[in-house]
This record gives sequence, C-alpha cells and structure tokens, in this order.
Amino acid sequence: DTSFLERQAVILCLELLMTTKEFDDLSIEAVAILQYAGYHYLIREKWIMGITGAQTKDGGWLWNSAHKETNTHTSVLALWALLEYTNPGRSLNWIGLD
Repeated sequence: DTSFLERQAVILCLELLMTTKEFDDLSIEAVAILQYAGYHYLIREKWIMGITGAQTKDGGWLWNSAHKETNTHTSVLALWALLEYTNPGRSLNWIGLD
C-alpha cells in the first residue's frame, strides 16, 4: 500500500507534467521520479518526446530556457529518465546505484 506522502508526490509530479510548457530541470525530474517510484505506466510518450526534443546540440539539457549553457544535473536526469523509459526497473543497475 502506498503512503499518503507518496501519493501526494505522484499527484504533484503529474500535475506539473500536465501543465508544463517546456521540459526543464523540474519537469524532467518529475518523469525520473515517477519511474523510479515504479509508476512507469503513468508516463506518457509525449513527455519522453518532450525530453528528447529539449536536448541541445551539444547533447545536454538546459536548466530551463532562460539559461544558455547545458546543466549537468538536468542532463543526468534526462538520461536517467530516458534510460528508465527504455529499460524499466533496470536503469539503476546501469548507472551504479543498485
């Protein structure tokens, strides 16, 4: 059974993703968190396409559109979210967090 706090976190992540206008650090993190928590079935393909579409020419991701340089934190979250989407439940083994 999921806890109240976990349900609230899932609801907040989904609300953020339903209203996001750009895939920035916060929205990418919401996708990663939902998947990490085991809610792969809630992830929409359009969110994954939003993440891939936000990738910059140098291969990274911006903190948000106001920043002009890629951000390490955002880039790692994006890669994690994409890896988890393609290999549900296995990404932590691949990045050494298991």
